[in-house]
Amino acid sequence: MISMRAMLKSKKLVFFTKTLLSIWILYHLFVVIIMSNGSSYLARFFQRAITPYANQTGFNTSWNFFSPDPAHTMYLRYTVNFNNENGDTIKEPIEGFFPTLKNVGVFDVRERRELYLMHYFILPQERLERFFVPAICRQYPGATSVYVDFVIESIAPLDQAVTLKNQTMADLSKQNEFIKREISCHVE
Repeated sequence: MISMRAMLKSKKLVFFTKTLLSIWILYHLFVVIIMSNGSSYLARFFQRAITPYANQTGFNTSWNFFSPDPAHTMYLRYTVNFNNENGDTIKEPIEGFFPTLKNVGVFDVRERRELYLMHYFILPQERLERFFVPAICRQYPGATSVYVDFVIESIAPLDQAVTLKNQTMADLSKQNEFIKREISCHVE
């Protein structure tokens, strides 16, 4: 007959084995999920604990499972100028943005059309001159020229936001300006 001591040892061994196996399964799933995007903030944060295991098991290759970065904010900033024939300002310039909701996530289909239209205008830049600026000039009678600036506001990476957590996201984002053209309202 099995002694009580042997039964206790057996139960403790089974409990220890189940606990160890459960911890290993949780660790394995953690590595699988985190290493699916190996360049993410979490992967870099936990790299000392998971990279050796991921290298041995082959989980160190990225699956591109998650989106790498959020989309940057893009818009056209324009300034409508009102000058006389000598080039002197006769009226204060008017600044506008296209799409008008430049820093707001837009999910309504009708409002997203402006975003798609902005992409249409900038891909071949001649469309700015042919379509966008004439529409702005018609909207503001007496305008002589429109200065157009294509702006991309980049979003700060997560690790930079964590490191500089006392700064606002607006301070951490960068504005990259492209195109920068002044286009006359008068067709010559």
